[in-house]
Amino acid sequence: MNNDEMNLKLDEIMGLPQEELRHRLIEAMGRIDFLMTHDMQLQMNNVRYGAKVLSRLVETKEIKDYNVCFFNIRNMAGINAIAGRDAGTAVMKDFVGGIEFFLSGQETLFRMGGDNFTVVIKREKMEQFLKMIKGTKILVPGTEGEYVLVSAVAGIYECDERTSVDDAMDNAHDTMNIAKFARHTSYLYFNKEISSIIMNIKRVENVFPEALKNGEFEAYYQPKVDIENNKLTGAEALCRWVRPDGVLPPGAFISVLERSRRICKLDMYMLERVCRNLRSWIDAGISVVPISTNFSRMNLKTPDIVPSIIHVIDDYHIPHDLVSIEVTETKEDEEFEKLKDFVEELLSDGIKVSVDDFGTGYSSMTTIRDIHFSEMKIDRSFFLYNDETEDRNLVMVRHVIKMAEELSMSCIAEGAESLEHIALLKSMGCRFVQGYFYDRPLPENEFIKRLKEPYYR
Repeated sequence: MNNDEMNLKLDEIMGLPQEELRHRLIEAMGRIDFLMTHDMQLQMNNVRYGAKVLSRLVETKEIKDYNVCFFNIRNMAGINAIAGRDAGTAVMKDFVGGIEFFLSGQETLFRMGGDNFTVVIKREKMEQFLKMIKGTKILVPGTEGEYVLVSAVAGIYECDERTSVDDAMDNAHDTMNIAKFARHTSYLYFNKEISSIIMNIKRVENVFPEALKNGEFEAYYQPKVDIENNKLTGAEALCRWVRPDGVLPPGAFISVLERSRRICKLDMYMLERVCRNLRSWIDAGISVVPISTNFSRMNLKTPDIVPSIIHVIDDYHIPHDLVSIEVTETKEDEEFEKLKDFVEELLSDGIKVSVDDFGTGYSSMTTIRDIHFSEMKIDRSFFLYNDETEDRNLVMVRHVIKMAEELSMSCIAEGAESLEHIALLKSMGCRFVQGYFYDRPLPENEFIKRLKEPYYR
């Protein structure tokens, strides 16, 4: 519409009787309010609408009868890849529509954005809601009876009379993020323990950039040992955060950093630290062993990650056979393909790759069938058996070791803590171990001593 047309339209409107003009103005404001409080893609309420509902419940103190549940639909990218983006959107709409169907009164469901939603729901309906998010079969539009199983992960905040809108929304969201990284659960309730975890997450995230800049992260080296001759054959570089008030173990911060791309910065930092140490040891005439470093699968989203790794190694003039990369398994199809490309590219440059924590993932056999890892690390959980599971565990370990050998993979057992473990592994043909029986992770100065005295007595 040009200026002339706009002026004519304004003249037309202004010439209307006052009552008609008032009616049209109210109608226009209603449309604007609707657009501001609704998600037009899914034809449902948006976060602005949800905040209004929550504010009203808080003001009337009725909020005490409700739970606020922030949920994220799992693997939406995979559903879109299988069904197509338009069909994927329709599947998402059907899934949340099923939840919305049994809401009533002031209960409401609203979209936060993307595949994130919040439901404000009466406490007595929680069982039905939790059942739905565990998994619901949804028909894919445009197909002849093809269904996808759609599930979600949720964080739940139980409201009381003192609850504020920010408390409910923020705590439900933060709890969902924790549930998302927890194993074997589709939901978590906010409580004191979760609150403590959330506080730690925020503290770590806030201080991490400055800590990285200040070089507070150090490599500790846990030896890998050949049990045939008790000789040091390699080591895994494990990250320790050295703070003014003490040394933090990986469990205190790694899982926090893995929730974002911060972990990628730490992984590259640790690789650089390992290469720098290797270079200094070699220059000092010390006989070195191959060192492995851990890389989170989050790095698979980084463009040119392999060239970046090779650049760091070559920048210190480290022979490629002295550095290896450890990664864990994945169950996501899209991520699996990226992992496969990542491993193949590293192998083509002479960098060995280990599959870490083998046996704890969801797709172990597929992983080692389709991806040609150099080394398999058997998870320590195989050794934590009781009398009822001992026979089954031993059968599994024996066959895993044999399978690795036939696939031309070296096999190393993690968590060997006793002489009985060593004897058992030796009897089953596992030659290499890593664990407290030989050594804990060692700071650089102690590891140098071990390099100079590579035999254990």
